[in-house]
Amino acid sequence: MTMALEDPAEFLHAQGWPFKRQGQELVTGCPFCEPAGGHHLHVHRERGVWRCVKCGETGNLYQLRERLGLGNGRRDEIQPLARALGTKPKRIP
Repeated sequence: MTMALEDPAEFLHAQGWPFKRQGQELVTGCPFCEPAGGHHLHVHRERGVWRCVKCGETGNLYQLRERLGLGNGRRDEIQPLARALGTKPKRIP
Protein backbone atom coordinates (compact mmCIF):
# COMPACT_ATOMS: atom_id res chain seq x y z
CA MET A 1 0.00 0.00 0.00
CA THR A 2 1.25 3.47 -0.86
CA MET A 3 1.35 5.95 2.01
CA ALA A 4 0.94 9.69 1.59
CA LEU A 5 4.03 11.76 2.40
CA GLU A 6 1.82 14.45 3.88
CA ASP A 7 -1.06 13.89 6.28
CA PRO A 8 -4.23 14.70 4.29
CA ALA A 9 -6.12 15.88 7.39
CA GLU A 10 -3.30 18.30 8.26
CA PHE A 11 -3.23 19.58 4.68
CA LEU A 12 -6.99 20.24 4.61
CA HIS A 13 -6.86 21.86 8.05
CA ALA A 14 -3.95 24.10 7.00
CA GLN A 15 -6.00 25.30 4.01
CA GLY A 16 -8.92 26.13 6.32
CA TRP A 17 -11.16 23.62 4.56
CA PRO A 18 -13.79 22.02 6.79
CA PHE A 19 -14.04 18.28 6.20
CA LYS A 20 -15.83 15.25 7.51
CA ARG A 21 -14.55 11.69 7.82
CA GLN A 22 -16.24 8.93 5.84
CA GLY A 23 -14.46 5.63 6.38
CA GLN A 24 -10.98 5.91 4.82
CA GLU A 25 -11.79 9.26 3.19
CA LEU A 26 -11.94 12.90 4.19
CA VAL A 27 -14.70 14.77 2.35
CA THR A 28 -14.70 18.51 1.67
CA GLY A 29 -15.64 21.06 -0.98
CA CYS A 30 -13.84 20.92 -4.32
CA PRO A 31 -11.72 24.05 -4.94
CA PHE A 32 -12.24 23.65 -8.70
CA CYS A 33 -16.00 23.28 -9.07
CA GLU A 34 -17.44 24.46 -5.74
CA PRO A 35 -15.05 26.65 -3.76
CA ALA A 36 -17.90 28.02 -1.66
CA GLY A 37 -18.85 24.68 -0.14
CA GLY A 38 -20.32 21.27 -0.82
CA HIS A 39 -18.85 17.89 -0.09
CA HIS A 40 -17.69 16.36 -3.35
CA LEU A 41 -13.90 16.21 -2.93
CA HIS A 42 -12.84 12.86 -1.43
CA VAL A 43 -9.27 12.48 -0.11
CA HIS A 44 -8.03 9.03 0.90
CA ARG A 45 -6.62 9.31 4.43
CA GLU A 46 -3.71 6.90 3.92
CA ARG A 47 -2.76 7.30 0.27
CA GLY A 48 -3.37 11.04 -0.08
CA VAL A 49 -5.07 10.66 -3.47
CA TRP A 50 -8.14 12.73 -4.17
CA ARG A 51 -11.06 12.87 -6.57
CA CYS A 52 -14.06 15.08 -7.02
CA VAL A 53 -17.23 13.10 -7.62
CA LYS A 54 -18.85 16.18 -9.18
CA CYS A 55 -16.30 17.53 -11.71
CA GLY A 56 -14.10 14.42 -12.04
CA GLU A 57 -10.76 16.06 -11.13
CA THR A 58 -8.26 13.64 -9.57
CA GLY A 59 -4.67 13.57 -8.32
CA ASN A 60 -2.48 13.33 -5.25
CA LEU A 61 -1.73 15.96 -2.60
CA TYR A 62 1.44 17.07 -4.38
CA GLN A 63 -0.56 17.72 -7.56
CA LEU A 64 -3.28 19.49 -5.58
CA ARG A 65 -0.69 21.81 -4.02
CA GLU A 66 0.70 22.61 -7.47
CA ARG A 67 -2.74 23.25 -9.00
CA LEU A 68 -3.65 25.58 -6.15
CA GLY A 69 -0.37 27.50 -6.45
CA LEU A 70 0.77 26.45 -2.98
CA GLY A 71 4.30 25.53 -4.00
CA ASN A 72 5.92 22.21 -4.56
CA GLY A 73 4.83 20.46 -1.40
CA ARG A 74 7.65 18.24 -0.26
CA ARG A 75 9.80 18.15 -3.40
CA ASP A 76 12.92 18.74 -1.28
CA GLU A 77 12.10 15.54 0.61
CA ILE A 78 10.98 13.51 -2.41
CA GLN A 79 14.04 14.05 -4.59
CA PRO A 80 16.64 12.71 -2.09
CA LEU A 81 14.38 9.76 -1.32
CA ALA A 82 14.02 8.97 -5.02
CA ARG A 83 17.79 9.18 -5.51
CA ALA A 84 18.35 6.85 -2.55
CA LEU A 85 15.92 4.36 -4.10
CA GLY A 86 17.62 4.68 -7.49
CA THR A 87 14.59 6.17 -9.25
CA LYS A 88 13.54 9.52 -10.61
CA PRO A 89 10.42 11.29 -9.36
CA LYS A 90 7.77 11.64 -12.05
CA ARG A 91 7.49 15.13 -13.48
CA ILE A 92 4.03 16.56 -13.00
CA PRO A 93 2.95 18.99 -15.75
